[in-house]
Amino acid sequence: MEVSRTQQGPVATLGLKGPLVEEDLGALDRHVEECTTHGILRIILDIAGVPFIDSAGLEKIQEIVSRVSLRGGHVCIASPNDVCRDIVAATRMDSFVLVFPNRESAFRSLS
Repeated sequence: MEVSRTQQGPVATLGLKGPLVEEDLGALDRHVEECTTHGILRIILDIAGVPFIDSAGLEKIQEIVSRVSLRGGHVCIASPNDVCRDIVAATRMDSFVLVFPNRESAFRSLS
């Protein structure tokens, strides 16, 4: 999985490309840690490029949301495709983290 990072003011967007699966979670974790270390506590996980999320990926999202929340921040998910939206809904992850149809609406909620 590839992770790209952009920042607009106090909000960082992590663009994910590739399956969000156990083997590839280290890069995401490093980017989130870098953000929080630098005081960036509003993070959008843009999953437009993610075709699939496995259980380890869901657990990692939950861990990231909890970790950032403990520091007073917020994490949300943006741009899920139909498969990822169904996975998030079926696992009730959407009751734990806000999910937005696109990056712009996610940004508006965090800024």
